[in-house]
Amino acid sequence: MKKIVLLMLVTLIIAGCTNEQEVRNDEDIPELIEVTLEIDSPTIKTNEEIMIKAKITQGKEMVKDANEVTFEIWRDGQTEKEHEKFEGKIDQKEGVYFINKTFNEPGLYYVITHVTARNMHTMPKLELEVVE
Repeated sequence: MKKIVLLMLVTLIIAGCTNEQEVRNDEDIPELIEVTLEIDSPTIKTNEEIMIKAKITQGKEMVKDANEVTFEIWRDGQTEKEHEKFEGKIDQKEGVYFINKTFNEPGLYYVITHVTARNMHTMPKLELEVVE
């Protein structure tokens, strides 16, 4: 008899502790934003302007309403204080964000694009080799 009372008591405690939450459908969860970084030239030479593009998508939809698209660029070995930051511009026709950049010295460079859109944030990274 004590076991039955104890079992009923435990069942009531567990039932009382459960949190009634709405069951979410997969449809309620938004798809993540994805960012693809591209450059418009297979070879990057010093003192030649190139375009660096960030194509932002959510599912099959192009994201043209990002809150922030900032390109952070630095040469290998530079300190964080030496990083350059450029605000991306949008090409409404193509739906991509971009900057134009000229590298004055050869070497390995890194590009991190800070993207905030639709309550999400991502920071894809790209390595670039600049030659003379």
